[in-house]
Order: sequence, then C-alpha cells, then structure tokens
Amino acid sequence: MAHIDDIVRSVTVSLVNKRILYLREFKEGLTLYGLSEIVTNQPKVCLPLFVREQVQNVDATYLFSVINPEYSPVGSSRRELEETLMDDFQDFLMALDEGTITGYDSPVAWNYNENPDDIPEADAELFVDKFQTVELTSAGVMGWLTGQKHRQLNGEKLEILAKFDHECLIRQPAHSICFPIVGACGMEITFPVSHMKGYDAFKNVFLLAFCKGQAFAKP
Repeated sequence: MAHIDDIVRSVTVSLVNKRILYLREFKEGLTLYGLSEIVTNQPKVCLPLFVREQVQNVDATYLFSVINPEYSPVGSSRRELEETLMDDFQDFLMALDEGTITGYDSPVAWNYNENPDDIPEADAELFVDKFQTVELTSAGVMGWLTGQKHRQLNGEKLEILAKFDHECLIRQPAHSICFPIVGACGMEITFPVSHMKGYDAFKNVFLLAFCKGQAFAKP
C-alpha cells in the first residue's frame, strides 16, 4: 500500500504544479492587457468571468422554483389547503421583491452574560436599544432557509423541502399561534397550516418568524 500512496502523492504534486504553471501563464497574459491588476483589486466584480454561467440574483421566481412541496394525496382537502398556502408563499415573495412589505426590528443581545447585575454601570445603557433589520428580499428568505443568499455557482440544483403541519391544534388544542419551523442545515421548512390560512394570515405569521427568528443566540 505504501507504493500506492507514493504514486498518488506524485500524481497530485504533478497536477498541482501544472495548474500553477497554467495559472501563472494565464496571469501573464492578463498583464499584457492590463487586466491582472483589475482581477486582483476587484475580485467580486470579475467573479462572473470565471464561473460556468452568469451569476444571477435570487428573485421570487428562482426561490419558488427550488421549493419542493411534500403534498398530501391529490383530491384531499389537505392538498387543497397546501396548494393555496404555496400560492400565498409565491405572492409573498413577489411582494418582497416589489418592496411593498415592511418587517420588524429584532433586538440583539450585545452581552451574553446571564446576570445583568454583573454589567458595569457605565455600560448598562448599552444593554438596550440595539436592533437589527433583516433583508426583506427573496435572497434574504433564501438565506434564512438555506444559509446562503446566492445561486449555486457549480451548476447543482438547489432543493428546499416544504412540509405541512396540519395537526398542531390536535397536539396542543389551547395554543393560539405557531410559526414555521426552519432547518437551514437540512434545507427544509414546515408550515403550520392551521395558522396560515389566507394571504394576510400567512404574511403576518411568516414575516414575524422571518424577522424575529434570524439569530441562533440568547435573546
């Protein structure tokens, strides 16, 4: 097995050296046209020149296209509610992109000490009045759902699973509100259907969850 490892290392070194040589020659070619300095100083501007497809912004159409709903059987009453909810979700995303929706500010904890009495008196006034505002765009929603606000640069298709919870009132009859549950690592969202019937109800519940549920931190 030792000789196999030696061969693999030799091949790896050879490939790396060749790529370094090619990149050096490529950069020398860019220098002839004055482009090397531009690429070095403006990497983000030049990024679309070095990816397979043009980098496009995330909008409502793109985000909704990567949502994969886990629908109930066709013809069932649950299926009808789920499809209506997804229509409301699409309308909500479009309204975000049009700038017709305003959100909520969310307080940010600047100090994670569990005992406020330990905060120096001179700094006590900093304990309040610190807020953050979320990005009210489809890209912002995508960042909340997946952890990234951009399209896949490698061409792979992104997929966000949408689930529907119809039984929260059965499990807890006395409660009055539920919020969508987001698993950014698993790229999925679960909608509490009973609390999001109708566009206005959907918008209010989703917006509150989106604006107030950004940070994984102590309140």
